[in-house]
Amino acid sequence: MALYGFQEGISQMTDDNSDALFVCASLNILHVFGVFGPLYDGPTASRKSRILGAEWIPTIRGVGAVLGPVYERVRFGPLSPLLGLGNWDELDPNDHPGAEDSHYRSIQEVWAQSHDAEVYDNALYHLRKCNAYMKQFKSMNPQVLAEWGYNQAWSGPFIWLHSSADGYFELLQQRQPPALLIFAYLGTLFHSLNDYWFMDGWGRNMVDVADELLGEYWSRWMAWPKAVVGIGA
Repeated sequence: MALYGFQEGISQMTDDNSDALFVCASLNILHVFGVFGPLYDGPTASRKSRILGAEWIPTIRGVGAVLGPVYERVRFGPLSPLLGLGNWDELDPNDHPGAEDSHYRSIQEVWAQSHDAEVYDNALYHLRKCNAYMKQFKSMNPQVLAEWGYNQAWSGPFIWLHSSADGYFELLQQRQPPALLIFAYLGTLFHSLNDYWFMDGWGRNMVDVADELLGEYWSRWMAWPKAVVGIGA
């Protein structure tokens, strides 16, 4: 019934229902992580595809596309604090790298000669930016933190999912090694959100699946993300 109402609302977006559609879409994201998380009891054969985002990534990225027409209405309405991203637009990880930035940069050599290097570079840049965005909250003045608004460290990975290009996600579904490496390093950021019930176990699963698919040759670059999530410890 709720899904039917949401679909009906999307087909008739107005000033009156824009806030409700935004809230419903946001709750849908939590539902996605709950359904496709570690407790998922679907076919074992689909585990790798599920964790790699065959379904959940398009669903989450699709929220932005669906709500695009009502974004301006929500931005100037009572739910505007939910859309603020602080200094995300100005943040440059080259000028202000986050903690452990060197680990993220170390994988760039892998695709230096690839025809898809630009796609991977873009995905990695936004991942480093996401890392810097999330880590800044650890040293932020409590007063500034209180004034920051709703979107703090927890929103980092979701910003990355919406910021990265379609081309990267196509390469990920093709299971290209550089795309899998980036996905594993994204898993370390997901892992830092383990205290949120809907994120519990996600980061470890992401790193684990990427490691299984990559194999021994890539162990040099997988050592750090595996250590972060506690695989092989």
